[in-house]
Amino acid sequence: RRQRFDGSILLHAIQAQALDRVRRLIQEEGCPVTAVDHLGRTPLHLAALDSQLETCQLLLDAGADPKTTAASLSNKTPLHLVRGPNGAAICRLLLAR
Repeated sequence: RRQRFDGSILLHAIQAQALDRVRRLIQEEGCPVTAVDHLGRTPLHLAALDSQLETCQLLLDAGADPKTTAASLSNKTPLHLVRGPNGAAICRLLLAR
């Protein structure tokens, strides 16, 4: 029997930069990519903020919406939060969706 997860476990896996765990949670456990944290950030917001290119790709392929805004962050989308060494690649990825 498959265990049902709420999105918080996915948010924690992304914050820990645990790509294999994120992949397993989405692909095998069906963890929702639409979860939000206490600031209204989605998994895609967190991955963009931490410059996690592969995680961003995985989330988008699983249906994450790059246009989702976080109300507590002045309605910023994941694109607004991109930074770090993979920033340009993540921007291109988000803009292509």
